[in-house]
Amino acid sequence: MEYEQTPEEKLVDDLVGLDSSESENLKTVLSISRSRTELKEIVHEALKNGASVNEIQKVYKENLARLNPSYRKVFGIKKENKESRHTIDISTCVIPTLVILVLVIGGIYSIFFMEYEIDSFNKHEVAGISFNIPSEYELNKTGDKGDAFFTNFISEYEVRYDDITDTKYINLLVNVYKNKSVQQVVSEISSEGWDARSETYGKYTVYILGRFGHDGGWFIFEKDGKTVAFYCERKYIIQNIEKIIS
Repeated sequence: MEYEQTPEEKLVDDLVGLDSSESENLKTVLSISRSRTELKEIVHEALKNGASVNEIQKVYKENLARLNPSYRKVFGIKKENKESRHTIDISTCVIPTLVILVLVIGGIYSIFFMEYEIDSFNKHEVAGISFNIPSEYELNKTGDKGDAFFTNFISEYEVRYDDITDTKYINLLVNVYKNKSVQQVVSEISSEGWDARSETYGKYTVYILGRFGHDGGWFIFEKDGKTVAFYCERKYIIQNIEKIIS
């Protein structure tokens, strides 16, 4: 029987995400990873302690304003009391409708105008070609699938609610083809419903394949004389692709 989320769990999922992809809004308004982590832990703790939907929403607003002061004016929140960071008066909120749009929907749009910079990488080689893989990803599998050498990296994230533990895996996949051209690989993958466009990243002309509702995508290009197809599941990987493939 499929597990059905409670209204409180669905709210937490909307606000801060239940997997390592996080919510679009959270990535938009908090660019510092430790601040995002702190806000997620606070909201998850409120859920774990049996907070209601309204209480969870309040905890989120208060601590978002604390971690990102620019949101104090949006919420109508006064500067916090040093004696207690959870005693913020939100009764003076001027535009509650706008708050909801910003928190739940607005971030989806504004994320396109804000980049998240990765500054920690590990160098890996696939069929003799090197890539800079974000350090949060670990090597999972590597091998030969016939027409290409492949290497898969994963980032693991666990969510716990009382006696329920859910583990999420976010993938990066690198294929280095033996005899296929860039155009052949683009044609094969795009035939599965992916839309293709080309862009330049550093010295590489890259075909980007994406589709509606999918946060990641394929990057297909030629490196060291070989065709490479790089797949990712997270938008911030796309924003740092030049560093990764260089």
